Amino acid sequence: IPHIYEDLCSQKIIVMEEIKGDKLNNISTWIERNNDPHKIAKNIIEAYVEQLLYLQVLHYDPHPGNIIVLENNKIAFLDFGMSGIITDEMKEGVIDALFAFSERDHESIYTILCNFGFIKKDVNKGAMLSVIAFFFDELLDKLNLDRQSVATIDFSPIIKELYELLFSHPFTIPYEWAFIGKTAGILSGVLSFLYPDIKIYEEIKPHIQKLFVRHFKLLMYKKLSSVKTNILQFFELPGKTNALISDIYKGKVQVQVANRDLHSKLSSLKYIITMGITLSFAIVLTIITIVFVLQQRNFNLLLLIIPNGLCIITFLLSFFIYRHKNS
Repeated sequence: IPHIYEDLCSQKIIVMEEIKGDKLNNISTWIERNNDPHKIAKNIIEAYVEQLLYLQVLHYDPHPGNIIVLENNKIAFLDFGMSGIITDEMKEGVIDALFAFSERDHESIYTILCNFGFIKKDVNKGAMLSVIAFFFDELLDKLNLDRQSVATIDFSPIIKELYELLFSHPFTIPYEWAFIGKTAGILSGVLSFLYPDIKIYEEIKPHIQKLFVRHFKLLMYKKLSSVKTNILQFFELPGKTNALISDIYKGKVQVQVANRDLHSKLSSLKYIITMGITLSFAIVLTIITIVFVLQQRNFNLLLLIIPNGLCIITFLLSFFIYRHKNS
């Protein structure tokens, strides 16, 4: 990217570093300077993955005049007059969409499209899910991205169905995503010109795998945080419940319920709390037992198995008593 000399710039003039090289379409010239079209194509893909997912600033106009080939397969981008910011929400949306697309999770795709304004409000969700399922399954079946090069992919049936889909259903394309789509179209033409046999999916596959690992780690972190919160709430529940019951008996809380109903509800609540606490202890003891077994420590496991069994028995007794009383 050319350096900008801000001290020499004004409101009407921008002074930038001179980049010496050749335009992307002058292959016969730049190939003599130790440049390989395949590697140049791969570097362009790398650059756009970096822009989209890490820098979060996207060059919207990558035509051959705006990409200069230097030496040793290095490239430079010119003219950032048409570029845009990729927000954190857009970035996470792309990652979630890739994950949902790979899993053929049509409901998640629907949610993502709604969140970014592709689907208009007040639509029939069931009908839209059927449309999304049909279109994306057709897309995966017809394109064969993992086996076809960019020059051999036939987009014509997909484009025809996409036009019909857009005009016959409540879809819209937000302007920022329209620019991204335009950029993807220009890039496919540029890559096909440079190296017709390049397989885009194979080139971006390592990046997608990294994203999936990161996505999975974030998902597991969120789930563990949720479990931790629920366990803490379980342990806080008895104290909060006792305080509430005490306030009810002292008349600090007015509850419109008959006395016999109040007694029944409090009795049920007692069993629910008992089930929650015993189940929590059973889970914790089970995890500790598994850890000790995996680490092969010399420890009398009966000291863990016996209280674990008592917790499970208490839980089951409380559960059956609770069910019997409510029946």
